[in-house]
This record gives sequence, C-alpha cells and structure tokens, in this order.
Amino acid sequence: PGEVVQQVLRALRCGPLNILLLQDICSVPDIWHEFEKLPAEVRPAVAPIIALPYLKSYGFSACLARMAGSDLLRPVNSDKVCKPITVQYGRAPTAKLFDLFFCHFQRTGLDWAFVMRLSFQQHAGPSFRTLLDVQSIQNLGESGRFVEQSHGLAVLVTPGIFTRYFCQRELMLARKSGVQVIFIQHMRSCVNIEEEVKRISGDPSEFMALYGYEYSRSGGTEADVQKFQHIFFQEIWTPRFRPAVFAYVHELEAACVKEVVAYLRHRRRRGARGAEQLDEAARAMMDFLRMSPEDEQEVRAGMGAVANMAAGGAGEEFCAALVNTKAMPTIASALERHSADSKVAHQSLRALRTISCTHAGSAALHQFATSEGALPALCHTLQKYSAEASSEEEDSDYMEVRQECLEVLRAFHHGSPALQLALHQAKLAPEFETLFRRLRSELEPLDEIRETLDLAPVRLPELEIALEGWHKACAAGRQEADPQQLVERASSLLAAVRELQEAVAAEDGQRAEALLQKTSEEVARCAGLQDLLQEAKKQAFKFREQRRLLEEQCLLREEHDQLQRDTEALLLELCEAMSTATSFDMVGDLENAIVAAHQTGCTIGSLELAEKILKEVRTAFGSPLVFLGKPLKTCKHVEPRAMARALLQVHRVPSDRSLAISCLHCLMELTKDETTCQRSEAEQVVLTMNAFQDDLDVQAAACNCLCQLLHVTRFSSDVVSARALVEHPSTGHIKAAEHVLAALSLATHWYATRMSESVPCLIAALRCLLEIAKLGEGAIADIMSGNGRSRTWRVVKTLGEEGRTDHEEVVDTAVSVLEEMVRQGRSDSSALSQESLLNLCSFYGQEISVCTSALQALCTLFRERPLRASVLLAPPEGHEDMEPRSPKSPGQMSRTPSCGLAIVLRAARVHSHSPNLQQHAFRIVEMSLHGAMCKRGEVDEEYIHDAVCFAILALTMHLSHVPACVSASSCLAAAVDLSAQLACNEIVKEDGVKAIVGAMRHHPEAQELLQCNLKVLSIITQLFPNQTLGESSIYAIVTAMKTGLADCLTQLFGCAALRSLAQRSSEVAEEVGQHALESLFSAMEAFPANLAVQSEALHTIWLVASVSPELARALGERSKAVPRILEALRELQKVAAAFLSDRSRHLSLHSQTEREKPTNCLLMACRALRAFCEGRAACGASYDMLFHRGLCKASPILARLLGGTVPAAEAHALEIEVLKLLDCAA
Repeated sequence: PGEVVQQVLRALRCGPLNILLLQDICSVPDIWHEFEKLPAEVRPAVAPIIALPYLKSYGFSACLARMAGSDLLRPVNSDKVCKPITVQYGRAPTAKLFDLFFCHFQRTGLDWAFVMRLSFQQHAGPSFRTLLDVQSIQNLGESGRFVEQSHGLAVLVTPGIFTRYFCQRELMLARKSGVQVIFIQHMRSCVNIEEEVKRISGDPSEFMALYGYEYSRSGGTEADVQKFQHIFFQEIWTPRFRPAVFAYVHELEAACVKEVVAYLRHRRRRGARGAEQLDEAARAMMDFLRMSPEDEQEVRAGMGAVANMAAGGAGEEFCAALVNTKAMPTIASALERHSADSKVAHQSLRALRTISCTHAGSAALHQFATSEGALPALCHTLQKYSAEASSEEEDSDYMEVRQECLEVLRAFHHGSPALQLALHQAKLAPEFETLFRRLRSELEPLDEIRETLDLAPVRLPELEIALEGWHKACAAGRQEADPQQLVERASSLLAAVRELQEAVAAEDGQRAEALLQKTSEEVARCAGLQDLLQEAKKQAFKFREQRRLLEEQCLLREEHDQLQRDTEALLLELCEAMSTATSFDMVGDLENAIVAAHQTGCTIGSLELAEKILKEVRTAFGSPLVFLGKPLKTCKHVEPRAMARALLQVHRVPSDRSLAISCLHCLMELTKDETTCQRSEAEQVVLTMNAFQDDLDVQAAACNCLCQLLHVTRFSSDVVSARALVEHPSTGHIKAAEHVLAALSLATHWYATRMSESVPCLIAALRCLLEIAKLGEGAIADIMSGNGRSRTWRVVKTLGEEGRTDHEEVVDTAVSVLEEMVRQGRSDSSALSQESLLNLCSFYGQEISVCTSALQALCTLFRERPLRASVLLAPPEGHEDMEPRSPKSPGQMSRTPSCGLAIVLRAARVHSHSPNLQQHAFRIVEMSLHGAMCKRGEVDEEYIHDAVCFAILALTMHLSHVPACVSASSCLAAAVDLSAQLACNEIVKEDGVKAIVGAMRHHPEAQELLQCNLKVLSIITQLFPNQTLGESSIYAIVTAMKTGLADCLTQLFGCAALRSLAQRSSEVAEEVGQHALESLFSAMEAFPANLAVQSEALHTIWLVASVSPELARALGERSKAVPRILEALRELQKVAAAFLSDRSRHLSLHSQTEREKPTNCLLMACRALRAFCEGRAACGASYDMLFHRGLCKASPILARLLGGTVPAAEAHALEIEVLKLLDCAA
C-alpha cells in the first residue's frame, strides 16, 4: 500500500539502521518478489537490509533472541564474510565460501530449512557458514555455483524432494564438484527414505507423467530425468555406498546439529572419537523413543529414523553402536507396545531388517531375541501380517509389511546358532519356520519351489502352497516367467502323484504301470507315499500277468490275421501288376494267390476282382484273335495296351507271324487316343522287328506302330519324353534307328520283285525314320552312323522314274527325312543332307514331283535360317555315292556340276508350267540373292539374267496364282537390289514392265507383291523412263498405293515411282498430278513422321505444281494443297527438332544422307507451297481467292524455319526458299 511506502521512505531518510524487515517464511518464501513491487528509486536502498525469518511456532521474540549477534541474511558477496569452520578440516582456508548448502523442497520443507539454518547458527556457532538459496540468492538459477563453493550439501529429506528439478541439479553438481553429500531426515514428515528414492527409480516417461507439469515449468526434460537417475543410482545411492543419514526432530535438534558438524569435521569413522559419537547418537535415538513410549506417531518416526540411518552410508557403524548401547530391548519394547499399528509394525520390522543386513546384524538380532517378551511380540506381529490379506486390506502398504515380515523371518531362518538356540528356548522355532515357509510360498514362490524340490524327501503340502502362491503372483502381475522350468517340474510332480492316486483308487493297473515307468524316481523322493507306491506296484504286476495271458491267447489269431493280410496284399499287388503290365508268366502266380486267398478267408471283393482279371487274361491268351478284334470290349479290368504287349511278347515267333502283325496293329490303334506311351511298348516293338528281320509285312507294321508311339509322346509331352522311349538309358544310343534302317534296306532290296509288299514297308520305315530324326541332334548322329542319308537317297533312286511318279508319298517322305536331317543335324551332316536335296533337283530335274518336294523342303529350311541360302552360290564339293549308269545319274555326265542356284533356276526353267514349283524356286532364289548381299558376295550375271527372265515368265504364265506371283516379284526386287542396272536392263528387254503392272492390277490385295513391284518400277523409271511412261503404269501405282495405304513400304515405293515419272517431262508430270496427287497427299497424312515418305511425296508434288500456273491452280483448289502442306510442314518441324536432338547424341551413327533428310523435307515443302502460290497469283484472282491467305495465317510456321530449326551448315538453301515464299505471300 502507498502508506507503507511513505513510511519506508521516511525511515530511509534517517538511515538503514533504523529499519528491520521481518519475513513470514511460510506465506512469503521469496522476499525478492516483494522487493520488485517497490519503486525503482527505493528498491536499491531496501534490498541490503537484513530480513529476520519469522516462524509462527517460535514467535517474534524467539526469532529476535536467536538472531541476536548473527549475520545470516547479509549478501553473499559481502566484504565481512567470516572464515568458515572448514579451516579445522585441514583444507585451504580460501578454498570454499560455505560449510553447508541446504537443498530443500519449498512446498514441504521451506519452514524446516529456515529452522535448520537457525539451529546451525545457534549450536554450531557464527563461524559455521550456511547457505539457503531462497534467502541469500536473488536468481535461483545461479545456485549451482554456490553449491560448488560449499564443503557439504545437506539434502533435507521431505516428501517429494527428489522429484524437483533444482534439487536434482544441485545433487548432480555436488557429485561433479566433489562436495560431501549428507541426508537429514525429518522424522515426523518423512519416515521412510526408501519410499522417496522409489519415486525416481521408475521409467522416465512414467516420472514425467506423474510430475512432468511442475518439472517442465522448472526447465527439466525427460533426458534430464534419465541423466539424474544414472548419476544418483550409480554414484550417490548405490548398493555398496550411500550418503550418511541423520535423523532430525525438534526435541533432538542440538544432538542432530552436533552430529552433522562432527561428521563433517572428523568424518566419524576416521576421527578419534567416532565410536563415542555414534554411541551418543544411538543413546539419543533411544532417549527419543523412551520420551513418548505411548505415542504411536513418535515411535513410528523413531523406528523409521533407525531404519534409515542403518540403511545409510554409516549404517554399519550405527548398528554396531546400537549393539554397544544395548538399544535392541528398546526396539523390542516399542514393537510389543504398538504391534497393532500397521505403520509402527512396518517401521519396526524395517528397522530389524536393515539392522540384520549389517555386519553387526547377528549380534543385534541375538540381543533382540534375548530381550524379555521380544520373540513372542515379534511372533504375534509376524502371524498377524503373514496371514493372507482380504480384498479390502490388500494394497501396496500391506504388501510392503508382508515383504518386511518375510525378510525378518529370513534373517531368523539363516541366523547364528545362538539365535537359533534362543528360538528353541522360547519354543517358537517351529512357528517361525512355518511362517517363513508359508510367507515365502506366497511372496517368493520360485525360491520355495526350488528349495522344496531339492530336499529329500519332498514335502508335498509345502510344494502345493508354493505353486498356489506362484499362480496368484502371476495373476496379479508380480511374477515373471520361470526361466528354469521349476514350476513345470513341480506341477508335473504333483500331477503325477495325483494321477497315481487316481489310478490306484480305480484299480487301473495299466495306467499305474505307465505312471511308474514315467515318474517312479520323482514320486519315490516324496514323503509319505510309500504305501501308495507299494499298492501301485502290486496293481501293475497284476496287470502285466493278465496281459501276458491275453497275448498268449491272441498270438495264433494275430498270426492268422497277419497271414490273411499278407495274402490279400499279395493278391491285390498281382492284380495291379496284371492290369497294367500283363505277362504270361504272372498267370500262375495269380492262380496260386487266388487259392491262398480262399484258404485264408480274404475279402470277397478282392477275390472277385482277381478272378475277373484272371478270366480276361486267360481268354485273351487262349483266343488272341477275339481279343485283337475287339480289345476294348473284351478287357474291362485289364488295360488293353498291356494285354496287347503281353500277346506281342508271347507270339514273337515265325509261326505266329499273323498274330504278331495283328498285335502291332492293335497296339497302334490303342495308342492313337492316348497321351503317354511306355518304354516297354517301344521295346516290344523293336524286339519284334528283330525277330522278323526278313518279313516285310511285320517290318511295316512295326515301323508304323513305333512311329505312332513316338508321334503321340512328342505331341502330348515333349521331345525329351519321346526320346526316352527308344534311347539307351546309359549310352543314349537309339538302337531302334538301326532296325528302321534295316527295314528300309529290306524294302529297297525287294522293291523290284515284291513291289506291293515293299512300298508300304518303305512308307512306314521312312515315316518312322522321320519321327526318329525329329528327336534331335543325337538321333541324327545315330541315323548318319547307319548311312541313313545314303539309304534314303537309294530309296528314291531305286523307285525309278515310273515308281517316283506312281509313289509320290515315298518321295515326299524321303525328302522330309532329308529336310529334318538338315534341320536337326550337326553342321557336317546338315550340309550333306542339304546337298542331297539339291542333288535331287539336279539328277531328277525332269521329274516335277521330286523337284517340287525338294524345293519346298529347301524353301522351308531357308525361311527358318536365311543364311543357309547363301551356300547355293558355291559349287558342290562332291557327288552322291550312287551306282553307275543309274537313271538320271551324273555318272555319265562329263561337265562340272553347277552351283545350287543354277540347279534351282534350271528346275524353274524346266517346269515353268508348275506354279507350285515356281513359287518355291523363286523364294529360294530371292533368299540366296539376299544372302549374297548380306555377305557381300559376287553373283554371276548369268544367274541374275536367268532369275529375271524366269520371274517375268512366271508373272506372265501364272498371273492368277497369287503365291507364284508374289515369289516372282520378290525375286525381281532382290535382283534389283543386288544389281539394279543389270536387272532393270533385263526387265526392260523382256518387256517385264507390262508383266509387273499386270500383276499389280490383278492382285491389289497382295501387299508384298505391291511393295516389291513398286520398288522395281521406281528404279526402272529412273533408269529407263521411256519404258514406263503411260497412263496404265500411273494407274497401277495409284491403285497399289490406295490398296496398301496402311503399309509404309508400299507408300514409299509408290511415291518414289511417281517422283521418277514426274521428273521425266512436264507432260508426264501433268498426268501424275491429274491421277496421283490425292494418293500423294494420302501417303503424307498416313505417315507424317516418316521422312522418306514425306520427302518423296513433297518432291513429286513440287514437280507437278511447277508444270504450269493453270495446273497448279486447278490441282491446288481441287486437293486443298496449301492447308495440307502447311499441316505437314508443322509436323515436319517437330520431327526435324527430334531428329536434330537425336543426331547430336548419335552423330556418328548417321550417314550424310540421313543427316540431310529433315532439311530436304522442309525444303521440298516450301518449294511446293511457293509453286502453288505463284501459280495462283499468275492467274490474277482476288485476295480472298488467293492461296496467300493461308500462307499469311501460317507465317509464324514459316518464320520458325528461320530460327535454327536445322543445322547452320544445311540451313542456307532452306532459309532462301522460306524468304522467297514469304515474299510471294506478301
């Protein structure tokens, strides 16, 4: 208020000695906040004045009396600082400023902190310098440096002291600076220091959840909590070292101060009077307990102080002092008086527990036990709190009391002999042991289980109690899983005993025997189970005797049943084998098995199945013709193919020739609809061929059957599966190839005398040989090793000219064999087989069937591998190994054999009337010429001449046969590609243009024909323009372009042909414009990104528009030329830009012509536009009718051509043309 300020101002005028500040520390803990409310001019004069702390419990007069002559609240940096009493500690006098720094929690210990400071001032003297931060420091954040300037840090332990951020920081700074840390416990406000320590022992996140609000306001974080926990539990409060704990209560204030000063001065244990001082402290503590023996609160506080001091850093010496001063009877008296109070009992038991953990614990417990009434009182307390708590009582405090009871009982259980003697004299030893066992079973069941199992004999009741306690602890979440499986072992033992008791009660000997075998050793270790074990053994023995008698009685029955099962299994096995792999040797075994099955009494179903199978097999073997006639109707339970194999195996003798043939035919028919074949079937067929080596009919049937087996397997599975039917499993050799070749030679040998029988055998052997050849390279090697190629050639030669005409199937199959040998064989065998196909055309060139078949095979092979066709240009290296003077044999020819291309051309010339032969021949010629171009080989001009002549002849003769015309056109295109001048010269000489145009007009749907013929026409037009002039040629080209509008090559070659025509003369150009201008625009619109098509089309349009202004005007208006060219120009600019960027990356990959394509296209487009505009302008029309209007609107497109659309080296001509065009438009 303002009057207070006025009074303070008047007092200040008289000097500061006339002013006294009295601070109520309970309501105003921080005087600096009050100073800040003063005016700025007054605050500096008031702040240095001494403020007296006021406590309501002391009164004002007491404060003045205790403050007399003191300088407690002078500023810290005052010049009148007295030297600390630490000079007496042996330290440097100027090392520290203060003797003791008080660390306190303002909310629970501020008033006590002021009291403690006044107490130290009164009892330790004015030279003992203390520091209380709230009184002496304006900025509490600077308290850390004053901790470092102190010799000791006194932690005033009150509730919540360790949860404060500033207290934690001061403790860590003290530890870091080497400042001595002591704990002073207020006995009435904080009974248990360990409870305060537990507040910070949990997870940092849980700590922040409980105290985080105030902790964060002070500046603390979760990381600070974690750091403090590490330092506190690793360096301050450790299991091996703890700070000294001093108990404070108002009545023992002087003793507490003296004890603290003495500890700091002499470090008690090192001082000469350390033991005496400890004794004095112990007596003082006992005096406190004796002052109010009926006051439960005081007794609880005293017991808590004893426990805390025993657990502190000087606990060992303090407990020894308790023993020396005979203090244990006092503790016993307090426990006897207040055992009904759970809090007093808790602290008393805690004191006994902490004392027992020290070195003097044994003597202390003995002193306690020999005190009068101590053991009965302790036993009563333990019985009360060891009983299981009700749901209302079971809380954390009650559980802590029970835990203290367990620790005290453990101390007595492991106590010294003197302590055990005292228990026995008091007749309480059994009671203490029972309580210890029961309480440990509830709180520490694993330890109880472990000890009980290790004992001999095992006491089952204690084990059951321990297990029950473990289950309860697990349900409450207080027990972790057992790492040593003790619980499982104990549970299994109890379960085994329980099961054994149930088995004995039920007189179940079998179960008792099983349990004894399983757990007899564990159960025998248990106490009180001897009678149970004896009875269980009797019942087990009785059960074994009964089982022995039953086994003897059932032995014969089991033997009979086993014999029956074995017989039935054998019967079913024979039935399965007879159904899938029928054999005549198995019939007897099946009959014996049926007889044995009747004797042993097998099932009726098995017997009926076996009898049906036996009946079908006997019928088939007895009447094979009946079975072979209708195999599917005869066999219902036996597989027909297996039956056919068995009959073939039985009748493989010369006398059963007809049956063998029938079996082969039957097996072949049965295989047609199957998806898999068996190796045994192929083996039986090969064995039959070996048995009837000279029989043509058997060989033919066997070859057909083997061919069918291979064909079915190859198509349904794969080549590997088909090869597995005939190859040797170890060597991979195909023996069947030798037998097939032998059959082929046999039929060839008897062809002249037994033609009717030999021809089917030849066909069958060649078909089978073809299937074997399709099995791969290894099969071809086996065929070549048996002279298969020569034998195949010999078949064709043996037939004679008449036979080759009558039996075309034999020739076609032989050619297919040679074709497959070329396709599948190695390089050497493939070359020989290909040479054989060429020789067929050479030696039998007059026979159209042979030539057509051979050329078709060569054409197929060359299409599969085009590079093979290049060998036709090389001369043959040798001749076939044939008999002299054979029909059409070259043996009588003296001239050198021609190359393969000459042979093909000769066949085409000889059989020019056959369109099929012409088709294959010209395809071969085309591929050989392309192969020559790829390999850059030279071709005799005679061959090119013949190829062109024969192709033109084919176009003329077979105009209605599309494949022949397509092949001939392809041949002409290949010849022109190889030698344009020579080929075009021959075409013109033979009047081939007419034939080419006629083919294009008759077959506008054949794209390949149109492409090739347009290509040929474009080149002929360039070389011989006068030969292609004419409306028919232009019409044919336009028709081809319209038909093949979707084909790029057709449009390219068509535009090129029209461009060549337009270049010849203005008359021809005018005809091109009249008939083909729309086709040119259609080609440009169909392929806007193709530079080649665009260049040829625009060039042609420019030539047409340049003929005359009238023509340009008419054609431009009719076709809307200017907009369409402008649209194409826009697309060409995009393509040119893309081409330019691509060329910059791959400049070396493009030729000069390729690099100039975009520029040429743009140049031609501008020229065409200028030609149309100049022509329209020359006709003198109004502005609206001019083409210039479109150009003016599109002037930005033209202007962009001047901005670097093409490289500078190519841009000159284009830029000139654009400028001319813009000038024309202007």
